Amino acid sequence: METTRMTTQAELIAAVAKDAGVSQADAGRVLSAIVDNIHKSLKGGGDVRISNLGVFDTAARAAREGRNPATGATIKIPASKAVRFRVSKPLKDAVNG
Repeated sequence: METTRMTTQAELIAAVAKDAGVSQADAGRVLSAIVDNIHKSLKGGGDVRISNLGVFDTAARAAREGRNPATGATIKIPASKAVRFRVSKPLKDAVNG
């Protein structure tokens, strides 16, 4: 297996196009559709499980008080949702070994 360091979306699209034997335009549209569907699922309160990669989900963050580091003043941080990614065991094993 060839070791490749991909750092940009364009490089990922080029590698997928080459490996799948499709055009870069087709690979780009597929990647865009995947990302859009992940966004829709998370926005709707669902999660996305991809075998051998991991799980995307959301976690609720409660409202809290924080400090402005420049002034030291207390500020209110509103409640929000955070996106989480939990890596799968096969991916963790591949990276570590």
